[in-house]
Amino acid sequence: MVVPEDANESKVNAIRSYKGKIEKCGMTSSERLPRAVEVAKENNGMIIPPYDDPLIIAGQGTIGLEILEQIDHVDVVVVPIGGGGLISGILTAIKETKPSIKVIGVEPETAKDTFISLQEGKITSIPPTITIADGLRTTHLGTLTFPIVKRFIDDIVLVSEVQIKQAMTFVLQRMKQLIEPSSAVTVAAAMFDKLGVYDKNVVCVLSGGNVDIQQLNAFIVQ
Repeated sequence: MVVPEDANESKVNAIRSYKGKIEKCGMTSSERLPRAVEVAKENNGMIIPPYDDPLIIAGQGTIGLEILEQIDHVDVVVVPIGGGGLISGILTAIKETKPSIKVIGVEPETAKDTFISLQEGKITSIPPTITIADGLRTTHLGTLTFPIVKRFIDDIVLVSEVQIKQAMTFVLQRMKQLIEPSSAVTVAAAMFDKLGVYDKNVVCVLSGGNVDIQQLNAFIVQ
C-alpha cells in the first residue's frame, strides 16, 4: 500500500498486521496515485483508488442506505469530506431515495478544497495542508466525486482544529467511544452551531476510529 510520508502509525501498523507491504510516498494523493499504479503493474496487482472510483463510491453509499433503513425519521445527515468518495456515495443513496433529507458536508478550515471548489464552480486544488483530521487533507476532489457533490449537496461548513479536538473529547468522555479526528468534524459542526438547523433529527456520520494512541493526548482537550 502506498501511503503518505507522515501516515498515521496506527493505520500503518494495522496494514502490516494483515501482512500488507507499506511504501511511503509524498504528502498528497497526486503524488501517491501514480506510484500506486506503478506498484500495481510491477506486482501484477490491482489498483484500488482511495475515493475517485465508481465502486468505491457505491460501497460508501451503503452507509446512506443503512441510515434510511435503520432510522425512521431523519432530517439532516452530516458527512466528512476528504476526496469526496464517502459523501458522494451517501449523497447518491439518500438524494435518489429521499431527496427531502438535507446532506451537509464538513471540512477542516485548513483543508477546504471542496468549499473553494463549490465557490469556483470547478475542481480547485489547494496546497498540501496540515490538520489533525489527516483523512480529510486531500488537495482536491476527484473528477467523479466533484460533479456528484456539486449536484446534490445542500451545504458545506468548516470547523477549526480546536473545535475538532473539543468534539473528539466530548465523544470520548460522554459516549465512551474513541473516534479519529476526521470523524469528529461532523460532531464539531453540530456542537458549534455550524449546521443552521434546529429541532431536527440530525445524523452525524462517524467515519473511522484510527487513532495513534501515542498522539491521543494532543487530540483531546485537557
